[in-house]
Amino acid sequence: MKRLLTILLCAIMLVSFAGCSSSDGGSASTDSNEPVTITIWGTWTNAQKEALEKYAADFTASQDKYTVVYEDQVYDGFSGTLQNAVVAGVGPDIVIDYASTAATYLDLGRIADISKYIDASYVSTLTDGAYEESHSYVEDGMYNYPIVLSGPVIWYNPEILEAAGVEVPTTWDEMFAASKTISETVTVVTDANGNKTYVTDGTGEHIYGFASDSHTDIAETWIKQLGGDIYDTAAEEAVFNTPEFAAMLQQYQDGINDSSLMSGPTGDYLSNDFNAGIVAMYYGSVAGAPYLQATHEAAKVPTVAGGTAWTSAWQRGVLIFDYADEARIEGAVAFLEYFASPEINEDWCEKCNYTSCLKWTTELDSYQAFLAENTSLQCLEPEIAGTLPAVPAQSAVRTALKNLITNVGAGTNVDEALAEAVQYVADNK
Repeated sequence: MKRLLTILLCAIMLVSFAGCSSSDGGSASTDSNEPVTITIWGTWTNAQKEALEKYAADFTASQDKYTVVYEDQVYDGFSGTLQNAVVAGVGPDIVIDYASTAATYLDLGRIADISKYIDASYVSTLTDGAYEESHSYVEDGMYNYPIVLSGPVIWYNPEILEAAGVEVPTTWDEMFAASKTISETVTVVTDANGNKTYVTDGTGEHIYGFASDSHTDIAETWIKQLGGDIYDTAAEEAVFNTPEFAAMLQQYQDGINDSSLMSGPTGDYLSNDFNAGIVAMYYGSVAGAPYLQATHEAAKVPTVAGGTAWTSAWQRGVLIFDYADEARIEGAVAFLEYFASPEINEDWCEKCNYTSCLKWTTELDSYQAFLAENTSLQCLEPEIAGTLPAVPAQSAVRTALKNLITNVGAGTNVDEALAEAVQYVADNK
């Protein structure tokens, strides 16, 4: 009920905006002889934004039925902005997002069934994992079309590890131990030109051994590797409050208390702290590669000794919104088919540092050469990867896990933080 009231209030708040636009979001032309405008929203980086703008322009020039436009959005609060606009009927035609996002809009009745429009060859080229995820929350139809996969790796500075005399960790126990050694023995000295030297005489700035760029995903990784589960879809309740997870969280909090672990980035992303030389290793997406100026290498995500082989994976795909306008849906699908073509999909993978979800892309010699030269993507392990169930409650679960790690890092008692996270899911699912 709370969720329904929120949606209705958001729609009412956008009435004045909708009144200034056409009822279909201002995209469809009233002249049937003019091209139908298809809009894409996103919060991509400059290089990715430029690529999307080029794809849109090239597709528009290739035919005369549709004009595709990419509109950049503000990152902070984007999911809320998007939902408000879509519910009010003034949102975009396309976003590139997760299966869980599609599940949310299916629940709201605002997303198109792509399977009714797309050519069958585009469905058959999906990898098995991509096809399974696109159908994980619905028996019939397809409401997201996966195109790329990314996931976390451990980014590390080999110069710091060498100075500390530690090896790249392969288990979390090794990670915590190596982090403590680094924080106690190595500091960074930065000269007037910005050059960094890692010393053991205590004359420089403190270095944290490890930090995480995504509190949600590292929590998810620990829970699954410890043999637990996160959300019971049948009972509709969080199930991650276990003694094993509590012990891992306590170990994490102890590391923050002794300054061997960093509780989070000083800015938006840990790449900045990594480049500054104040964190030696961090758990972060392969997409962070273009932002690392410091000496860096990638390693696989550590495991729990004797635990379950598991790591996170994030598949992103095309979602098409339904404003009861067939022309716009058909135009969005036409662009999807162009965007999912092998050469364009490969180019998008390279722009984002992702792997492809499409078999015809993975079969390209140029794509295989791209992977062969990319050590960070080689550290992904899709064969043991998974994600949260693609259900509307996923948003509440992800927020609860993010808040949990944040609160534990800030010193909240572990048991209290766990209980609060479980209650958050119950209140907001």
